[in-house]
Amino acid sequence: MLKTFKGDAITVKKGEPIEVPAEVTGLPMPKVEWLKDEVIIVEPTETLLMETKEINRVQCNTKLSIPAAARLDKGIFTVTASNRLGSASHTIKVKVLDRPLPPRNVNIGNIKAESCQLTWDAPEDNGGSELTNYIVEKLDILPEEEPEEEYEDSEDEEPKTKPEPEPRPIPVWTVITNSIIEKRFGVSICVKT
Repeated sequence: MLKTFKGDAITVKKGEPIEVPAEVTGLPMPKVEWLKDEVIIVEPTETLLMETKEINRVQCNTKLSIPAAARLDKGIFTVTASNRLGSASHTIKVKVLDRPLPPRNVNIGNIKAESCQLTWDAPEDNGGSELTNYIVEKLDILPEEEPEEEYEDSEDEEPKTKPEPEPRPIPVWTVITNSIIEKRFGVSICVKT
């Protein structure tokens, strides 16, 4: 009753189109329904289109299409054809790949002049594939240096000497980290702490 399937899984990157065509045959003409994650898709939307064209009295072509896939479009799609004599269905797993979300709960501890200890939790959404590594950037912010004052000698006064600078305290580092996750399909937005 159902034909024209190229496999049971479709993997696309975010923004790419998805098309799932099917050829339906039966007498009497079967009723065609599309489901996502076992929920019937009642109405097409701008981002999820369903089209069914009757070829003749025993055959029709149906197609589910998503013009620009988003991570929310991932899931299990099922097309079902049914009439009074029976039903048939086919299921396809759709996977949409994107860059991951930033890591969660980033904490900085044990801060020293040239190092610190970072801990974090994995992101809520890994973008659909395994994370390959994390990128951590450090930015050192040093205290601003005061501009030097110019001293002029006047004829009436004794020559002025430049005052000795006060000894600087031990340097204080402000550590700003941008935690970024890198994986096969892109780099996440950064998390600033």
